Amino acid sequence: MFKGSKSAFTLAEVLITLGIIGVVAAMTMPTLLNATQAARSKTGFKKVMNVLNQALVVNYALEDFDAGSAASQTGETSLYAIFKNRTNVMKTSTEETNNYTLYFNDGMTFSFPKGAHDCTETSYKTNSCFGVIDTIGGPSKGPGKLTSVTTNASRVKSEEIGDRWAVRIVGDKVEPANKAAELTMYNK
Repeated sequence: MFKGSKSAFTLAEVLITLGIIGVVAAMTMPTLLNATQAARSKTGFKKVMNVLNQALVVNYALEDFDAGSAASQTGETSLYAIFKNRTNVMKTSTEETNNYTLYFNDGMTFSFPKGAHDCTETSYKTNSCFGVIDTIGGPSKGPGKLTSVTTNASRVKSEEIGDRWAVRIVGDKVEPANKAAELTMYNK
């Protein structure tokens, strides 16, 4: 038989190693989760922007009117009708007193004022042509954080990214309404 000493780690050495691994994991997990949520929110924002812009383009091609000539409230030539009829929405809600909310199949929402109409480059501010894209599912999921940055920022940091994005509706397009949304949409 083989005679000699057997070498192995002691219980204390194993526990210390596991403790160090646990501390390192506890320090890095929040950062990793925050970056993952930020990436999911940015991707969702870009997806909903694409869907809304396609709805306006398709509606203009088929009906010959866009957000710049849309009527207010819920008529056939309203923004509500354009977005409801030209997007794949699971349900709509008019329960909020001043807003329409469209719920998409992937859980994201788009809310905009009931009074939004005639959304042209010169009148979008006075005609309530703003909206909010929510990438986690709207008011039923609780209050979200609006994504925002300082006006001189050149990029959006992960910790600045929320789940709500401000947009404006102008003519044949939906575009970012604040610096954070603009940086996210147009920068790589």
